[in-house]
Amino acid sequence: MLMVKRKNKSLRVRRNNKLGRVEQYSDDPRDLGTMDIEKYEEAIREIFVSLHPLVMTGGQVLINVSDFSSGGERILVHVSTINATRKAGFRLKNIIIWDKTNLMNRIGIFGYPSNFLAMGAYEFILHFEKL
Repeated sequence: MLMVKRKNKSLRVRRNNKLGRVEQYSDDPRDLGTMDIEKYEEAIREIFVSLHPLVMTGGQVLINVSDFSSGGERILVHVSTINATRKAGFRLKNIIIWDKTNLMNRIGIFGYPSNFLAMGAYEFILHFEKL
């Protein structure tokens, strides 16, 4: 999913001459962000199957994810995460949509100064309960 090259705009890297360098997020095959959405969903399912015995019945799990666009297509990571976690034996109790538009427009996604304008910058906080 994140196996796309992007121009580095982070303030953190402006101090070490990486600003504007085209880089990939990661090339580690174990990194969930490097997987296509189908492999991501299966990996999340496997993770939560392994966590299932560690969570007591009725125990609560919160997962924070965000969707993104790639090649003009919206990738619904929150839907894949819900599907995978349900298959692992957890019940979806609630979805909290965190609208970060005002926060991101105020400080910019890549730090100050930035001319970035966020349009619908959302994160999903998914609330599950172990069955």
